[in-house]
Amino acid sequence: MKLERKDLESMPMLQGSDLDIVYGVLKDSPVKHVKAKEVFLKKNDPSKHMYLILEGKFDVHIETLEDPSIMTLKKGDSVGEIAMLDQKPRSAFIVAGEDSYLLEINKDIFWTLVNSSHAISVNLLLILSARLRGNNETITESLELQKKYRTSAIIDSLTGLNNRKWINETLPKLIERAKKSKKAFSIGMIDIDHFKKFNDTYGHQAGDFVLLNAAKTYKDNIRPTDFSARYGGEEFTLIFPDQTAEEANNAAERVRKALAALSLTTPTGIKLPQITISIGIAEHTKNETLEELIERADKALYEAKESGRNRVCLAKV
Repeated sequence: MKLERKDLESMPMLQGSDLDIVYGVLKDSPVKHVKAKEVFLKKNDPSKHMYLILEGKFDVHIETLEDPSIMTLKKGDSVGEIAMLDQKPRSAFIVAGEDSYLLEINKDIFWTLVNSSHAISVNLLLILSARLRGNNETITESLELQKKYRTSAIIDSLTGLNNRKWINETLPKLIERAKKSKKAFSIGMIDIDHFKKFNDTYGHQAGDFVLLNAAKTYKDNIRPTDFSARYGGEEFTLIFPDQTAEEANNAAERVRKALAALSLTTPTGIKLPQITISIGIAEHTKNETLEELIERADKALYEAKESGRNRVCLAKV
């Protein structure tokens, strides 16, 4: 393929310039043929030329070739103009999306064009501004996506409460903060009484309905500064920053009574029996690990279940 004057007419970089003069400058520049899927430019390679796409299209990858393309360059677009301006290595991978042809422009010819035409200088500024804005939007979308994935990783999909991963990540930080401030810190482990039997009798959809309502009850009956999370199955965790075991016990009693007072009918019309819970409360002690704290709360929960269920028990220190 050989460059013709008409090839220059649709190129954004050259709009408003004298195409006869531009063609005279560019007509002897070589045309490169790039096969589909060929990596034409590599990140960190030295920058000696820029290119104008005469035919075909190219995908731009920022970090690695495995990453999604952030943009597609097509016929008329320029490639590598930033490298001509700052003379730094390539900042991205450019991969041919199909068989393509590009006009290769060396540094001397590039600056001849820029210095000879105010229109080309303005066009370059507009192109670079659009690229920068597009990159910023791509970065914003990427951050939003990461935030979405991060949120979904720590939120229980059924109940909407924080999940076990969140507990494992957050509890150590809360405990450390309590130690530094020398304030009390307590947790409660909750189990829905006879949940398996209930689940087997009324079905898993009814079981999910109970879990959903239990989670809402926990959240609605604790302070805004407290936390509720699903530990796994029918087991939940309440977290009480700045509260002693006795204060956490009072809060847990409020939660227990609120749930026992619920009258639940499933969306399919099944009236469910009273739902009760057992709770074990443990206050963090000096030098106690997270695992030891949870273990003591679990033992208190076991005691509550063994002593008749539907009650709150305090852990032994």
